[in-house]
Amino acid sequence: MKRINAWYFYALGYSIEPLKNFEPKMEWSDLSMAAMFGAMAVDKIDDEKIAEVPLTKCVPEARALIHALLPITAAKEPRTDLTWNDMWSIRLAAERFEHALQIELRDMDVFYVPPVGIYSTSALLTKADEMFGENRNLLPEITVRQIKEAGRCLAFSLGSAAAFHLFSALESVLRVYYDRLSGGAKPPKSPSMGAYIGELWQLTNVDKKLMAALQQVKDLHRNPAIHFEKLLDMGEALTLVGMIHSAIATTLDVVSKLPNAPTSAPVNP
Repeated sequence: MKRINAWYFYALGYSIEPLKNFEPKMEWSDLSMAAMFGAMAVDKIDDEKIAEVPLTKCVPEARALIHALLPITAAKEPRTDLTWNDMWSIRLAAERFEHALQIELRDMDVFYVPPVGIYSTSALLTKADEMFGENRNLLPEITVRQIKEAGRCLAFSLGSAAAFHLFSALESVLRVYYDRLSGGAKPPKSPSMGAYIGELWQLTNVDKKLMAALQQVKDLHRNPAIHFEKLLDMGEALTLVGMIHSAIATTLDVVSKLPNAPTSAPVNP
């Protein structure tokens, strides 16, 4: 998946349009400039390293247009002997390419992904982890990956899938920082969120605000959401984003204020 610059298609069409109006009486500078830009626009349109979206069906017409433009693009000196036959060849080739391009673009798999709530599509797809601001550097790598996956799921309105990754992100934070949060207590045998929260409740020196945030996520959101018959709609998923963000942000804030607080996440937790 890649982000597409839609302007590319406008620029492609803009470069072809003047070719359909070529006449022998036009100034050489106008002919040569338009011909050069037209040839450059359709050259290598099937190359995924160059074209915004590689085109395939209209490649024969693109090559025919480049060939029709050769009397102009290959000329080393201005020409005054170009005839209407030359111009009609270019005009016809441009129209044929435009028609082939229209057919290919009509059948192309292009989708618009609208924003989700206040979150832009671009942010959800590429930088969902940046919502954690100044404590972003404390996020374990596994947590970052889970948050990014959750962002992609949200972008495509996959509420239940987003919930899975969001809960996994919070659980990974608890596992990585349990030793610091508990003051070195032995971690629970079960890796589940419930087990970690249960153990933290048994300790007297754990931040109460943190525990309240974790318990709310567990009781009000995680337990109902993990049942296989439950499918989260986007409203519920967005609510969950806020809750998980609050719980993780609170965890990172507590960790950052502990004695000898880390300045970055453990590399191999």
